[in-house]
Amino acid sequence: MKHKLLALTLIFLMIFPLMGCWDKIEVEELGYVAVIGIDKREDNFLDVTFRITNAQVGTSTKTTVDEPPHATITLAATDILSARELADTSITRRLTFTHTVAIVVSEELAKSEEFYQILEPALRDVDLREKINLIVSREKASDFIRRNSPQLETRPGKFYDFMSERWRESGIVPQSNLHRFIQRTEDNTSAYMAIYATCKDVPSNIVSDSNFDYIAGEVPKKSANPTQMIGSAIFREGKMVSSITGEETRLALLLRPKSELHRITMAFPDPMDERLKITGAISVRKKAKVKVDVSEGEPKYM
Repeated sequence: MKHKLLALTLIFLMIFPLMGCWDKIEVEELGYVAVIGIDKREDNFLDVTFRITNAQVGTSTKTTVDEPPHATITLAATDILSARELADTSITRRLTFTHTVAIVVSEELAKSEEFYQILEPALRDVDLREKINLIVSREKASDFIRRNSPQLETRPGKFYDFMSERWRESGIVPQSNLHRFIQRTEDNTSAYMAIYATCKDVPSNIVSDSNFDYIAGEVPKKSANPTQMIGSAIFREGKMVSSITGEETRLALLLRPKSELHRITMAFPDPMDERLKITGAISVRKKAKVKVDVSEGEPKYM
């Protein structure tokens, strides 16, 4: 009897470790959504765009895969989560948001009254990370995602990851993520700055005296990738109300109690010759002590 009990115990102990594989999913069965785009429609639906990364392309392995690095699909749905389920009608892989790095919303949608109610439920999905970049595009989000074609990155998610590090260094674009936006809107204590971007040129013959006094689309440049990310979209009570330039974004970030900028490059007019510029690097080491007299109508520096 003791031998039978021992044998049964050993069998059960061998079975338990195997039970952890019942819901396993192979990597090639998943479709990793790198970027989500949201556009407003004339009806009560949304146009939700997914840029899906092919996990088999762009890895360090030497295996050659004759497949595109990513795929883009736009679906009409009431919300992001429903659109993911609708994607099963044509996408063979199971879509997941575990590697989503950015949510792009059109300026038209960001300025609507229902924008916050549309975006807030997205955090209820366990796959969506709270530090996803929040980007406002001047055109439709679907057009921005499709036209954005990084020249040096195979995976679309890497482009936004690397750009986020550049924003932290330059300060011409704010650090904006979904969690901060939801938190600031719920607190209703101050305005919020989100990333402002576009993939279309805005006609302008004006070259700014400052290298960074532009908003997205106004930077004079020639490149195979038309994407421009500079300046901020200003939100108040969950709704976009205005936009500011890259230079103004820098100043706003420097005025924060805990500035994330440590070293920035700026150009100043040469006091000896107004036709020339002096370029210098500014290191932000300590919190500046500024005294301002606001007792009268016009603030005065003391």
